[in-house]
Amino acid sequence: MSRLARKNYTVMLSGDGGDELFWGYAQRFSALMQGVRDYRFPPSWRHALRLGRRVLGLPKTGSFRHRTFGDWQLAMHSRLPATWLDRVFPELPRWTSEYDVYDYDGSNPDDAAQWLRWNEFVGHLAGVLLKVDRASMYNALEVRVPLLDREVIDVAVQVDWRDCLNPSERIGKIPLRKSLARYTEFQSSAKKGFEPPMGNWLRTALRPVVEETLLKQDSLVGVAVDRKELRELYRTHLDGGRDYGWGLWPLLSLALWERKYAR
Repeated sequence: MSRLARKNYTVMLSGDGGDELFWGYAQRFSALMQGVRDYRFPPSWRHALRLGRRVLGLPKTGSFRHRTFGDWQLAMHSRLPATWLDRVFPELPRWTSEYDVYDYDGSNPDDAAQWLRWNEFVGHLAGVLLKVDRASMYNALEVRVPLLDREVIDVAVQVDWRDCLNPSERIGKIPLRKSLARYTEFQSSAKKGFEPPMGNWLRTALRPVVEETLLKQDSLVGVAVDRKELRELYRTHLDGGRDYGWGLWPLLSLALWERKYAR
């Protein structure tokens, strides 16, 4: 995209930051905010609440699966479930105690909403901006991010999360939508990213690469690999019961990187 844009322009504007500042990841944030109060109760009670919701036809929550609200947010961002990581990498080191990005065990919706925004802003937006900067600078294109101007951030922190996110309708960034409504009559709530069909690629065109590279690894960047469990993970993906494409892709990338550079 940067290469194409550079043919006609030297400066572009990016909308990065809007989702983080105004609770724009509506599907994920809505699920989390609808279940945050469950963390007032122990896990056994939360499981009972989930069953009760199912009987009454109320929205489901995944709160009973995770120890804390922070753990639930971590699971939302994880490429592979922790159970698979433990099986494939039995000697995988744990995060150091200094890495506390997901350490949150509250249950108050207002506090949790602010923590969610902080978590996205601190823990994930930097990676997005890095990706944009690398791609644009590589093509001599300057990308500016107006939604991250100090003035916009100062306004955003004064807006209540309930004015930004409607969990029942799964709509976020409501103030930005209202502003946009002055200029356009139609808006879609079915936003879809430009994600490649990684799961399908790993079952078809990339299958030989996986089998010749990844599945033959005894270790990845110095971490021991249980090859039997790795093959089982890939078999599960091939069978189509679960799509682990976005979990397998980083492992394949590491294997290819290690073969080309580290060795």
